[in-house]
Amino acid sequence: MRPAVLLLALAVCKPPSAAPPPPEAGRDPIAALAETAAHQARKGFFRESSRTYRQMADLRPSSPARCRWQLAVVRNTLAMGEKRQVVEEIQRLAALDRLFRVTAVMPADVTRECHLDLHDTLAELVFVWNREMTTGCTAYAHHNWPLLETLLHEFLADFPGDAWAPEARGALQKLHELESR
Repeated sequence: MRPAVLLLALAVCKPPSAAPPPPEAGRDPIAALAETAAHQARKGFFRESSRTYRQMADLRPSSPARCRWQLAVVRNTLAMGEKRQVVEEIQRLAALDRLFRVTAVMPADVTRECHLDLHDTLAELVFVWNREMTTGCTAYAHHNWPLLETLLHEFLADFPGDAWAPEARGALQKLHELESR
């Protein structure tokens, strides 16, 4: 390829950037960071997006949006397919949910929304991972069983009276039986 054509191709066919256009002057930095984080996630830059959400949490630790930001980090980590990190991020979300529920800092609707988001995310993960790791040929998933066990315990600790709790207890018992083989 000729050098001039190559330079033209490089100028036109740039790889996607993790950064959106710079924010407007005088704008709320959290709003600009939120746009940046969403842009990064849409472009597939999940680590960068998670770092941006963490930066937002550091800037505004008492923001009612903190739960949504942590939920976005959980989703980014799920998209990356890193089970161990997913469990760590879910545990951070659960800790934030507990903090919201024991302090009167957050409005009731924010606290309720955070609790429901934790429930839905955790329940989906628990039951999908349980089927994935304990049915059929489970040899490939044996190393992830402690992660599943952690999520099952987290679900039962945070939602002991939930309609899905008996199924979670049964899944935990089945997992212990599989581990003892």
